[in-house]
Amino acid sequence: MFNNKLRFQFNINDSYVTQQRAWYAAYLNALLENPTRPIYDENGNYTEYKVNLKPYNPVAMINEEYDVEGYNQLMMSGKITLSPIEGLNLSVMGAMQRFDRMENKSNTFKHMTTVVNGDYGNVWNWADNTMQKNLELVGDYTKSLGLHNLGAMIGYSYQDDDAKGIYQWAKDFPTDMFGPWNIGSMNDMKDNKAAMTSYRNTHKLISFLVD
Repeated sequence: MFNNKLRFQFNINDSYVTQQRAWYAAYLNALLENPTRPIYDENGNYTEYKVNLKPYNPVAMINEEYDVEGYNQLMMSGKITLSPIEGLNLSVMGAMQRFDRMENKSNTFKHMTTVVNGDYGNVWNWADNTMQKNLELVGDYTKSLGLHNLGAMIGYSYQDDDAKGIYQWAKDFPTDMFGPWNIGSMNDMKDNKAAMTSYRNTHKLISFLVD
């Protein structure tokens, strides 16, 4: 644009991933399991030793647990460069990266945490967000004088990082029909039956460049 004196660059990339997760302990208990022990009893229920003694039923650990994680990553960047005269470049560059993650996990009353431990359901919810912003202003000038080359550069950089998240856990529910989506229906928050935490970390960096 304007005989290449004004130039623009812009990039954007957005991705979303969701995945069903399985508790690694299910694989461990499958390796420890007696291969002749039936998965289900004569009533169609999962077989468990009914004491806090491994191995637990690995099929129940997988089928009776919901664990889905999803995350979205958005990356954007842009740059404008102005070259008003030969050898002089003035540029401004901005970039942003945002990362959102959520994981929701629960197990039913048929899971070993209830059958063996008597928890009556467990629910976990995690949510995290990270935002990174960058701004750079740069001016550079070059000129050739015979066999000599002259150059100068000045710049300013600003970075802003912000990360925050929350975590919830609860057990002892009146029903398991809601999965991880009604954590407020728990029977009691006493006796270490629930936990909630949150965090936020921010960082800012400003720098100058002269060459």
